[in-house]
Amino acid sequence: MGSAFPRSVVPLLAAGLIAFPPPLDRIAAAGGHPERVAFRASATIERDGIRYRISDERAGEQRLEQACEDGGVCDGTWFDGDRLFTLGINGDRFPAGEALTQTTRTLEAIRSLRFAEPGFAGAVRADGAGYAVRARGGSEAVVTLDAATDLPNAVRTGDGGAIVFAAPARFEGA
Repeated sequence: MGSAFPRSVVPLLAAGLIAFPPPLDRIAAAGGHPERVAFRASATIERDGIRYRISDERAGEQRLEQACEDGGVCDGTWFDGDRLFTLGINGDRFPAGEALTQTTRTLEAIRSLRFAEPGFAGAVRADGAGYAVRARGGSEAVVTLDAATDLPNAVRTGDGGAIVFAAPARFEGA
């Protein structure tokens, strides 16, 4: 009776030389399902002698980042889960370019670990020790995972860009 694996592959599997990513449900559980947690952070910084109030608000794949001068003039970006906008000084939204929006769709799906949740509307396939992820209407990116935590530690985008994640920190279980 034949084997499902070619004989040349069996020693590599036994030696651990062929890497497989952890199952998607294990990734989502390791992250505490962060797509379900709303997060808000703010700080005051000084840059070139000007004080700014910066803020970052996230809920699932939605994200609002702003920097406001003490006088109240603000700029930033808003991602509504589908489309990326830059914000004008009076809060007007201006659509970002389609290529940047496509990249943002996939990066937010990875950041929120939505790609590992059941019902993810994009495409996910094993790619070495990680996963190639493409959000619905997004561009493809390859996420590598930390073997100790099962959480993303880096992302490589199709245009050659790379993002390295900081060590994970817990917030309300996620």
